[in-house]
Amino acid sequence: MHLEETLKHATTLENIALRCIYSEYYFTMTTDHDGEFWPIVQNSLGESVCILWAHVFGNRSDDLHYSNFFNRDNVKSIGNKYTAESIKERILLKIDMNEAEYKLFWQEVKECRDMYVAHKQISATSIIFPYIDKCRIMMEEIRNILEELMNHWNESNPNIDEIMNFVEYYAWNKNKYLLSKSSKAFEKDIKSIALNITNK
Repeated sequence: MHLEETLKHATTLENIALRCIYSEYYFTMTTDHDGEFWPIVQNSLGESVCILWAHVFGNRSDDLHYSNFFNRDNVKSIGNKYTAESIKERILLKIDMNEAEYKLFWQEVKECRDMYVAHKQISATSIIFPYIDKCRIMMEEIRNILEELMNHWNESNPNIDEIMNFVEYYAWNKNKYLLSKSSKAFEKDIKSIALNITNK
């Protein structure tokens, strides 16, 4: 598989991970606001987290499942550190779950996505979002791994514009900055828009 195809895949993976992270942060920020507007916004954000998470961690047969990216030849060839199995171990360590705990968590998020979000069932009662902070943490770790990969490729493939762009992008968009970025946007822009919509 050509590096160009892998970089396109990485771009899509990054976009999904970033949107999931921001959605979870905004989900938390919309808690405990008065009126009918904010619960609707919060539910929409929670649904987005579940859908975006499922793109990457749902069914292995899906194109965007993380295992399909890390099973690419030019990713696996780097070494055992970047195999799909190693990535899963790393993510489980990050969310402090063993295999059995993760299986239960996976089922809960997947059922939330299937029953309440993507395919609403009549029998489904009010939606409950299961540990979506864990969904965010998993996506943050995917971004950490992608950043490591890009730095590795930049060292071994210097002067490739696409890789250099990734390296520069991650230098300015590290996970540790995303909460402060979303907080500033929420306070400066989103709350202002909401006030205009709701007249509150």
